[in-house]
Amino acid sequence: MFFTAVIIFFVVLNALLAIGVMQRNPKSAIYRRFALFVLFADLWIIADHLRTIPSVIGPENVSFFARIDLAAALLTIFYWFRFVGIYMGCKLEGTKFRWVRGVIYSI
Repeated sequence: MFFTAVIIFFVVLNALLAIGVMQRNPKSAIYRRFALFVLFADLWIIADHLRTIPSVIGPENVSFFARIDLAAALLTIFYWFRFVGIYMGCKLEGTKFRWVRGVIYSI
């Protein structure tokens, strides 16, 4: 129970951080990508934690939360790479995928 309270505390803290960053300049692409990265990371943490407690969500919902866990993990990684690409100022000439160089730099 203590572990669940700690997770809830940090998820709320992360969500407030993301909202605070987003409110600073909502039209900025870098702030939007960072906020999406943090919010999907929070969703990933919540889904992963709930998936490991079948007594709370019910045994029939474990596979549903496993799918949410996987989707949130993929979107977290995607928005992390998008954030890094914008932060590094990556521009690949003649392509729409400017974030590819950010992916390469972040590895």
